[in-house]
Amino acid sequence: MEFSSHSRKHFTQERKELIIKEHYSQGISIPVLARKYGVHAITLYNWKREMNHKKDQSPIDLEYIQKLMIENEKLKV
Repeated sequence: MEFSSHSRKHFTQERKELIIKEHYSQGISIPVLARKYGVHAITLYNWKREMNHKKDQSPIDLEYIQKLMIENEKLKV
């Protein structure tokens, strides 16, 4: 019988905050971020809850919003 070794990933508090900020500022969904960083989505939801992040408190990425507005105008044509 073979056993696979599962190594746990450890993220610093700063790294966790950067990942959650990526969720808010770039609009990336939690499941997509979870795959990107190799952690379970529930873990990210827990980090989010622990940090008491709220959408209205998140930093706004103006450049990203401008890109979305331009794309939206193109789609209206």
